[in-house]
Formats: sequence, C-alpha cells, structure tokens
Amino acid sequence: MEQENEEARIIKAFFDDYAEQLTLMEKEISEGEDYSDKKKIESWTSTFHKLRGAAGLFGLDTVSAKAGRAEDMLNLNEVPAIEMASKVSSYISEIKTLIEVAQEEISAQQNMGEDEAILTVQPATSILQETGLTAPKLKTLIVTNDTKLRAIIEGALPFTRFTISNAGSLHDAMSDIMKNGLDTLFYDLDIKGEDGFQAIDSIISFQSCKNTKIILLANALTIELRKSAAQREVVIGLLAKPVEPNSFSQWVDIKLNPLENKPRFLVVDDDSHFLAGLTLALGREKMQVFSIQDPEKSLEAITDIRPHLIMLDIAMPGLNGLELLAMIKQAPQFCFIPVIIVTGSETYKHRLAAWKLGADDFVLKSQAVEMVPRIRARLRDAVQKQNLTRIDALTGLSNRRLFEEEYEAMASTAQAQRWQVSIAIIDLDNFKRINDTYGHSTGDMVLREFGALLKSRFRSSDLVCRYGGEEFAMVLMAVDVSKATKLLKSVQETLQNKKFMAGEKQFGISFSAGVASILPGKTAKSALINADKALYKAKNSGKGKITSNLGANNE
Repeated sequence: MEQENEEARIIKAFFDDYAEQLTLMEKEISEGEDYSDKKKIESWTSTFHKLRGAAGLFGLDTVSAKAGRAEDMLNLNEVPAIEMASKVSSYISEIKTLIEVAQEEISAQQNMGEDEAILTVQPATSILQETGLTAPKLKTLIVTNDTKLRAIIEGALPFTRFTISNAGSLHDAMSDIMKNGLDTLFYDLDIKGEDGFQAIDSIISFQSCKNTKIILLANALTIELRKSAAQREVVIGLLAKPVEPNSFSQWVDIKLNPLENKPRFLVVDDDSHFLAGLTLALGREKMQVFSIQDPEKSLEAITDIRPHLIMLDIAMPGLNGLELLAMIKQAPQFCFIPVIIVTGSETYKHRLAAWKLGADDFVLKSQAVEMVPRIRARLRDAVQKQNLTRIDALTGLSNRRLFEEEYEAMASTAQAQRWQVSIAIIDLDNFKRINDTYGHSTGDMVLREFGALLKSRFRSSDLVCRYGGEEFAMVLMAVDVSKATKLLKSVQETLQNKKFMAGEKQFGISFSAGVASILPGKTAKSALINADKALYKAKNSGKGKITSNLGANNE
C-alpha cells in the first residue's frame, strides 16, 4: 500500500506541475507576449524539452512525442514569429488533452489494484545501515554423483549464506523441491538415466521455484546443449567440467552473492520529474539509485558514492553534461566509471561530442523501453569487470588494490561527515601450520570460509578486504573502536563453533586483530599504522586476541 501511495504521489506531482506550467504558458500567450523574445522562447523550449523526457519515462509516449514536436518546432524556427502564438497554443491544447486521457487511464489502473513496486531515488549522500547485516540463508541443492565436483561446489558456497542438500538425481528430490521451494540448483547434466532439461522444466513449472537460479555443469558443452540452456532464463550459468576451485568460487560469489555487488547508479539531472520517472521505470531492479540535481556538486557525489555507473543529462544549467563528462574522464580516480549520456532531444553534434569525450552510451529520454535494460546491462558489466580487477579471486572480498584505492576516500568522507571510523587488521593464527599439515587446498578452503564469514557480518558500506596471504583488513564507517572490537569479538565467537574438515580430520582456527581509529588531526595512514601495531601486540600476547590502540585487550 505504501508503494502504491508513493507511485500515485509521484505521478500526481508530475501531472499537477505540468498542468500549472502549461496554463502559465497559455496565460503568457493570451496577454500578447513578444514572441520574438529569445528568453521567452528558450523558456518554452525548456518546458517542452523536460516534458518530452519525463513523459517518456512515465510511459506517456503520445505526450512525449507531442512535446518533442513542439520543442523541435521552436528549436528549428519552423514558423514565423507572427504565427508562433497560435502554433504553441495548439500544441499546449493537444498536450493537455493527452495528459487528461493519461490521467484517466492511470486512475483506472490504480483502481484495479495494480501493485507495481518502485524504488525510491535516494539523494546523493552516504546512507549507512545498521552493522550486523543478516539475510535468510539460500536453500541450495547439488545434484551430482561426482563426489569431487560436489566437494568443489560445497567449498564455494559459504556456510553463512547457504543451506546445502545433495541428491543423486533431480527426480529423487522433486517432491521436496515442490513442497519447500529452492533458491539455487547446481545440476550435473551427465547424470545417467535422467533427461536433465525435462527435469529442469518440471522445476520451473512449480510456483515455489519461480525465482530459482540454476547452474548447469557438463563434460561437453555442445552447441545443442548451449542452445537448450540459453532457451531457459532461469539458467544463469553453463560450466564445463572439471571446474577449477578458485575461479569457480569467484564466479559463484559474483553470481549468487546476496549481500554484495549491489550496483550503485548515480543519475545527474536537474529535472526532478525525470528522476522520478526513471525510478518508476526501473521498477524492481535490485540496485541503489542515487540522484543529484546540481551538476556542480557531481564530483563530490561521485567521491562519496563510488558509483558503478553514471548517467548525465546534457542540458543542465551552469555545467552541462558534456562538460561534466570531460571532467570525469580527466580524473584518474573516476575515468574508468562508465557514463551514459542522456538527452530529451538528439543532435548529431551532441552524439559525436559524447563519443569523443569517452561516453559509453547515448540514450534518448523518451526511449524508456530501451533505457532500463541498457542501464541494467551496463551496470552488470561494470560490476563484473570491477570484480575481476579489484576482487580477490579466492575469497570474493575486495583485494588490496581496491582497499588502497578507496581507504583514503572513505576516511575523508567520514571526517567530513564527522563520523568516527575504525580500521581493523586481522591475521589468522598458525595458518602456515594448516597448509603444512593438511595441504594448500585445505588452506584455500579456510580462507574462503573465513572471507564469507566476514562478508556476512559487516555492511556493504564497510570495506572488507583480503589484505594479503592470511591477513584481512576492514574500514568500518561510523563505528568507534569499542563497537568495532565488540563486532570482531562476535565474529571470533562464531568462528570458535566452526569446525573445518580435512578428509576425515576436524580442526578449528582462531584469529588475532588490531583495531584503531582516525584520531583528530591525524591522517588515515596513521590509523592504519596504529592498527598494525595493535595487531602485533595481539599476536605477541598469546594470539586469539583483539587489541585496540586504546589499550583494550579482549580474551
């Protein structure tokens, strides 16, 4: 109900605002304005331009098209000044009629009880959720008779996020799937005596499995097999056996991670109705949408948000989209962020300039049908490319490169917002002994599991990385040293109850940690040094301990 009310409010605001603007234009015409007045023509052109784009995103194609023709007429000086009044009046009258029809249609749809969920455009400010992010575990089924393959899949699925069951055939698990549903299915197509795709189609038909994600594995990826997989949207992966554990773990993390990799999308546009329309058009897309209407504050917003994708309008006051694009591409810290240029009306000159400046895409505002899938595709590619270059392949955490890129910026943001910020460095105790005793594959499994535990216990707004070897580092925003120490103590307690397997043998692990904060008048680098010194003290005091630069030790 709340979402329905929000959608109705946004649409009503759009209709009310343009009804007022169009009425004002009619009044100006009736009072005999000087139609050769350049500023007046520019004002009318701007109104039609914005209406053209926003109406397109609301799905009001006829309104968008009519406003576009009015804008083009004014831009191209198609009629003499003496005829301008009657021509503009005619367009206003037609647009108002089309809006009235659209209002009636939307009202009828809302009365029918349509429930289209929408996202809320967020302002370009950092939003920190409560530490201790949790989510329901994903019900996962592995169907294979290959014990080695099963072990690799299980090793890639963190125990903190997945509940795993196994079956020798999909037929054997069908009744349980139909009753309890399924989030993720790993299916070996080489199981003998079972028509894999027929079994998959049966699962897809269950209401409880409409959102199931399916990963297929096979010895030979023939064209026929690839075509069959491609015909089923629920299949998100088709992999050749045997799979390499580390690269497979990274692939799983990118595809199935429920807590991270939420794309951050920043749109810069001075038209509030376009921003609202874009939100409605995005619907249930799982992304964080940030908006900013003042283009001169964009670079600051990019620093704060660190978006995966940016959309810039061309026509903005003070600083237009092409000028802003040039600034972004000239800045070393921003130049690799993909940028979509958007405009209400296209000219060859604008399009050519955008490509020359390094734009990654160029979209018309009125093309709402194209805009959403293009945004989705660009975001998906941006996130995956970033993961490949700045994500640790073994654990799925940020790597040291990403930590060094973002640590200073995060600390600067925290200081500007007057937040406390804590830095922690963690080292797994006696890790070399695990490698020497059980082998490096077991050591890799421990690192993956520990990385998954850290990822599940901290917020997406925090920076958690594998710093190198068995060392991990994190930056906790708006968290003081005392709270950071308690959070790490909670992770320690969870780890104490976790047993790792090496063949038939069980073993446990512990970690030591050093915690520090950025002190007034000190640099972010000094806090990192203090955290490292605190870790050194923890290791020397018996290991399995957490030490802060405030002198607090925790057994």
